[in-house]
Amino acid sequence: MIRDPQGIERAALNGIDPLHGVQMLEVGCGDGRLTQQFAKMAAHVTAIDMDATIVSTAPKRRNTRYMAASAIDLPFPAQTFDTALLAWSL
Repeated sequence: MIRDPQGIERAALNGIDPLHGVQMLEVGCGDGRLTQQFAKMAAHVTAIDMDATIVSTAPKRRNTRYMAASAIDLPFPAQTFDTALLAWSL
């Protein structure tokens, strides 16, 4: 399956300046497809998804951390992240 053949996601991500150098939480990361794009900009990305099986297949990168977790009860202390993004999660 070819995702984003027109490059719309990539163009939108490239236009998000506030991601540069931040500690980011990605909610609903799935297989990490977008996480890898965020990681090119952010200082660190913690990516969560409720599906532990799919999270386990996500590609590892030095500044990413994947976890099986719910956005309803986040397992992080307050003020851990500078920003949070949800893409295709709703």
